[in-house]
Amino acid sequence: ADGGFRVTLTADVYDLVLPENFGRITIELNGFAIRGSDATADDSPHCGLEVTEVGRTATPLDLELVGPGLVCGGNGGAYDSTGARAIYSDAFDSLTLTVGEGVTVRGGAGAPNPDSTGGNGGEAGYLDDAAGRVLIRNAGTIIGGTGGSGDSGGNGYHGIYVYGYGESL
Repeated sequence: ADGGFRVTLTADVYDLVLPENFGRITIELNGFAIRGSDATADDSPHCGLEVTEVGRTATPLDLELVGPGLVCGGNGGAYDSTGARAIYSDAFDSLTLTVGEGVTVRGGAGAPNPDSTGGNGGEAGYLDDAAGRVLIRNAGTIIGGTGGSGDSGGNGYHGIYVYGYGESL
């Protein structure tokens, strides 16, 4: 009816990448999760949902997450102790992000570093608004990842960080 895409999850999805020019996308989490892969012995953790640049577009992204469900970044590990962002976008013309009731967006947890310091938790979202407009509607829960343990523990991080405004939400 609204000309957009509607997806209903039937299982957990890992490392989802969407182009910024899809227009309206509704993702019904249906009790499942969009997860970033955890760090491995030779790879950093991944973000759960990434919006990629496809060049200038007249079609702004309108992304709605319908609950219940979870969007989370991968947890830090031995290779990279910093938790990953749950949602990441580095370039877009315009973005509307709706986090529905029953949806939790959470950054990945930090892990202990080999030098006994804790890794930082991941941001729930990092949105670069240098060229566009960001509108966030939240009826769910948006939380940064917890810091890793160690002699000097890592920091928990932002809920949503909108670069270009320099603000945390």
